[in-house]
Amino acid sequence: MKRIQKWSALLMAVTLLFTLAAPAALAAESTVTIKTAEDLAELSRNCTLDTWSQEKTVILENDLDLHGIDFTPIPTFSGTFQGNGHTISGLTLTGSGNVRGLFRYIQNGATVQDLTVTGTIHPNGHQDDLGLLAGSNAGRILNCIASGTVMGDNRIGGLVGINETGGELVGCAFSGSVTGKHSAAGVVGENRGTLTRCSNSGSINTQDLEDDPKTDYTNLAQLNSMENVPAYTDVGGVAGYSKGTIQSCSNSGSVGYDQIGYNIGGIAGRSIGWLDGCVNTGTVSGRKDVGGIVGQLEPEVLQTFSEDFLDKLLAQLDTLQDIMDRTANHADSISDSVHTQMDDLTGKVRDTKDIAKELTDAMTDWANGNIDEINELSARISQALDDLADILDDTGSALDALDALLDTLEKVRKDLTGGNDAAEDFQKALTNLRDARDAARETHKAVTSAAKDVLDAIISGKDPQEALDHLKDVLGNYSTALRLAGTALEQMRQALNALPADISRLKKALEDLGDVENAAHKALNRLDQVVRSLEELTRKQADKPEIKIDPIGSDLTEKGNQLQNAMDALLDSGEALNQLLSDSADTLIADLKAINSQFRSITNLIRSEKSDWNQDQSKSKEDQIRDHFQDLSDSCAPAKQHDGRISASENKGEITGSTNLGGIVGSVGIEIDFDPDGDVTKVGDYSLNFHYQTRALLTDCTNSGAVTGRNDYAGGIVGQAYIGQITGCQSYGAVSTDGSYVGGIAGRSDSSIRLSWAKCTLSGEDYVGGIAGYGKTLSDCRSLVTVDGGAYTGAIAGDVDEDGSVTGCLFTHETLGAIDGISYAGKAEPAAFDVLCAGDTVPKTFSQMELTFRADGKVVAVVPFQYGRGIDSLPEIPAKKGFSAVWPDLDYTHLTASQTLDAVYTPYTSSLTDDTQTLPQILVDGSFSSRATVSHTSEPVSWTDAKGTARTGTAVTVTVDDPDMTAISYTVHYRLPEDGKRYDLWVKTESGWEKQDSTVDGSYLLFTSDRETVTFCVQERTASPLLWVLLAVLILLALMLVVIRIRKKRGRQTIRSRLRKARQKKS
Repeated sequence: MKRIQKWSALLMAVTLLFTLAAPAALAAESTVTIKTAEDLAELSRNCTLDTWSQEKTVILENDLDLHGIDFTPIPTFSGTFQGNGHTISGLTLTGSGNVRGLFRYIQNGATVQDLTVTGTIHPNGHQDDLGLLAGSNAGRILNCIASGTVMGDNRIGGLVGINETGGELVGCAFSGSVTGKHSAAGVVGENRGTLTRCSNSGSINTQDLEDDPKTDYTNLAQLNSMENVPAYTDVGGVAGYSKGTIQSCSNSGSVGYDQIGYNIGGIAGRSIGWLDGCVNTGTVSGRKDVGGIVGQLEPEVLQTFSEDFLDKLLAQLDTLQDIMDRTANHADSISDSVHTQMDDLTGKVRDTKDIAKELTDAMTDWANGNIDEINELSARISQALDDLADILDDTGSALDALDALLDTLEKVRKDLTGGNDAAEDFQKALTNLRDARDAARETHKAVTSAAKDVLDAIISGKDPQEALDHLKDVLGNYSTALRLAGTALEQMRQALNALPADISRLKKALEDLGDVENAAHKALNRLDQVVRSLEELTRKQADKPEIKIDPIGSDLTEKGNQLQNAMDALLDSGEALNQLLSDSADTLIADLKAINSQFRSITNLIRSEKSDWNQDQSKSKEDQIRDHFQDLSDSCAPAKQHDGRISASENKGEITGSTNLGGIVGSVGIEIDFDPDGDVTKVGDYSLNFHYQTRALLTDCTNSGAVTGRNDYAGGIVGQAYIGQITGCQSYGAVSTDGSYVGGIAGRSDSSIRLSWAKCTLSGEDYVGGIAGYGKTLSDCRSLVTVDGGAYTGAIAGDVDEDGSVTGCLFTHETLGAIDGISYAGKAEPAAFDVLCAGDTVPKTFSQMELTFRADGKVVAVVPFQYGRGIDSLPEIPAKKGFSAVWPDLDYTHLTASQTLDAVYTPYTSSLTDDTQTLPQILVDGSFSSRATVSHTSEPVSWTDAKGTARTGTAVTVTVDDPDMTAISYTVHYRLPEDGKRYDLWVKTESGWEKQDSTVDGSYLLFTSDRETVTFCVQERTASPLLWVLLAVLILLALMLVVIRIRKKRGRQTIRSRLRKARQKKS
């Protein structure tokens, strides 16, 4: 018995040991550590099997360098990859292949976080779905960074090629360059999931253009005829094409080739999803459909059955059911098989009728689920967190200022002498202030962490209530810490005031103290507002039930499919019955004929409805849209609109292109073949006599970037809006084009514009308007614009559609009327500036009048002014070596529009003349501003020089006037009367005429001067009497030498003659 108990105890101990060891062993197997490049290569080999990485955690412990390593991308990943802030550099993928990156596929449920990847991807064959981090993502990518070069064809992203439905990228960033033909962007090439707080600073499609065509086309027809223009489409700073959600993302990089490409946007090239709270500051260029936020916004599209068709179908089915009931009665006397078949057919008729009736009722009752509550909660929390982020920045700056103040106070402490009460009080105050500073720093970190927890809860889909409660608590602690810091600052002020005034640095300490107090007080007030907002948000959220998301339209889709299946079954059953009753009695044959006839009626009805659509294919696009599309944008509530929406976004970058250019969106509309990408939500499986219901919305967007085009349709918010609603938007950037249809809000709008504001400069050919160049529905808009155009110009609209309406619009302009130069009372009428800006809804930027002075792209000064008045003085222009500078020539005493004025720098002129001759009489060269001039006059003059010689001649006075130069120095070129002679230069000075040095260059005499006005006289040089005497003496001497030489020559000849005669006599 004891032996059994002993073995039982041993068995229990072993069992317990294995029970404790199993979790540790399992954890060891589920964790993979990456320390070297070889470890990463091993991970790639293991992940060839799609299930290998499931439930595994991969931890990167070191930076990795892949330069020179033939790395194969990780094929598929389903686990968790923790980068821990490390970098994988030198990733190079150049071989042929699609879906390439560090990971090829990140699967649903996987997470990759805190990782940086740098490198180059440029396959030489297949090159679709490329990104430095992943080719395709269906999981979660958190706080990852990519930097480098990515080049390919379709769906090319700096981080990810395609973000699939359900995929998320949060807090990610890209820098470098991306080049792609279709769906190219800095973060993801194509987005079907969610992008939150992602940014791009890289350049997108700005280099390495293959064909490099000319871009100086003069008109759209010429541009369209160019066969060598590459078709680059759907190019954006953050996403090339988005069917999902993009929220709180930003772009600062340049996007697009000049005058090349379609659907080019600062955030997304083309979007059919929701884009909210995004900012673009980069330049955006393209050919058509170019926008600061989105190139082309496609509407939310719902494909529906025609209710008219369903009514007709129900009537025909009622008739068929009556016939079937009669036939069923007749079939009682026939075989059981016929009776059974009739029961089956009757049941299918009844089922089909019921399903059709349910579908009609469901279409009337159907609505979006609880997505509105999610949008509302997300928007309110995002607003509160955005405000909190600004406050944290302000308080962070205040704490930095407090650190600087403490450094100054420490120096004051060192300057103190003696142990009096004032010194002791100062020391206590200094200690208290340090403690308060430390407490504020700690709570500042706690607030930042709590805010991140709220964001993580929202992103992960968890209930944010607990995180909001915690955030509210730490904000209360933060508020208390700031108040204690304020008390400590006040104590320090009292201590400083008690110190002797002659202490060094005391004055600076008091000044710094005041700045810190002001900053802390401002931050505390704003913090109290956020705390109250969060308390209200928490209270309301606590009262609401748990939010659940139901699939949109799934019930309608199911009922449509049921109707299709029921109709197929009905037809099959009818055919079986027809065969069964072919030999039946005359009564049943007559009933069968009636059934067949009714089936033909139903078939003809279906064929008729389908043929109507087939006939539409030969119609124009406009007629097809008019027949089958119903724009419901103007009737939808902004809070309920999700897809096909841009909200609370801002553009500050410059927009350039050819056609359809907008500060926010290039164009709002549908693709010309209605559904090129299969992105239409269908209700029911069969189209039959289907119709499309469209909704598109731009709300609360602001543009301050300049929009410059070459052809038609340019607007401060949208270039051309075929459909949609524009509401609550603001436009401040200049809009200009060489074509027509220019508007402060829309170049052309066939939809509605409501409650929008335009304050900008507009320039175009025809149809130029403050709100719309050509509009349809304009309501409660305000305009303060400068208009430069030809035919059809107006402060509200160039012209309005004959079926359109204009109500409640106001403008301020001294000469121009509202619509085509005419104002309409109660609809579009002028108002004084103070009336225009009255009310609580007027944006602050709209009511502020100011001139922004810039020099070389940098702001020199921002000078406010009152409408219709001027400014006292112009700011000084920063000097630039070798250039003169002026501000633009405006009437600065009467200003009616806010403007950004750029200093005009002009290279110094090297020569001046006041003569148009080929060889001017006077020419001066030096370094002169663009406003410098030269003039000269001539007059007779006489004087006596220092030797008493009387002189006469023509005095020339040269005046150089340069208002932009304080000191001048130049060389005077004076054309001489005759070439080849010698001249003397006499210059008039304060002491009289003085002879000065000069040089001769061809036909000109040259001398220098550093005075604004110089008077001189040029005289031909004459010889002196002494020179003439000397010359005569020299001539006489020369003659004497000649005579002497001749005589000597003759004497020698006489001697030789005598010698010859003497020799002759001797001989």
